[in-house]
Amino acid sequence: MRQIVCVTNTGAAGVASVQWHNNSGADDSMLTIGTSDADLLAETTDRWVVTADSLTDTDNEVDSWVFAGAGAAVAPTSVGMVDAHSVFGEFGDQGFNAVFDLALGMGEKKSLLFFTGIEGINADGLALAAAFDDQSSPFFQGLIADLSTAERASVVNFDLNSSAAVPEPSSLALVGCAGIVTGGWTLRRRRTTSKA
Repeated sequence: MRQIVCVTNTGAAGVASVQWHNNSGADDSMLTIGTSDADLLAETTDRWVVTADSLTDTDNEVDSWVFAGAGAAVAPTSVGMVDAHSVFGEFGDQGFNAVFDLALGMGEKKSLLFFTGIEGINADGLALAAAFDDQSSPFFQGLIADLSTAERASVVNFDLNSSAAVPEPSSLALVGCAGIVTGGWTLRRRRTTSKA
């Protein structure tokens, strides 16, 4: 699931603290099984965290929390598991939270982009989160394809402006066919010219 949070400052310049709270539904048994820097500690230098009910790979709830991209202008000021009781009415460290402090000038708009995924096997949840490391991949580009240029420019926790646009597979097939036709035509022309 993709979420985009847009914040527009309608007053004087200041800092807006945006908290992204999530409830995993894993009760109090949630464990961190992966982070983008592979140390299993949810830190502000991470781009994603994966949590699960257990360390086994079967019949598990595995949640992938993707909250930042490489080269982003803004990093979170805090990330980690939270007691979601005050937010969701449950007990235990079963929620994931990321906090971003956004400096906003008067009239300025900034956006934060988040992705979440649920899998049943630990390896699948880890693979899903790791897929976000390559922002030029067709997978990632497909997830942001509907964002306008202005929306992309306003996102501060991913560097969407330097992500290379990736052609659709049908476009690549068309270019490939055109290359084959052109190559065949050139080859035929050479053969015809050689006989003359």
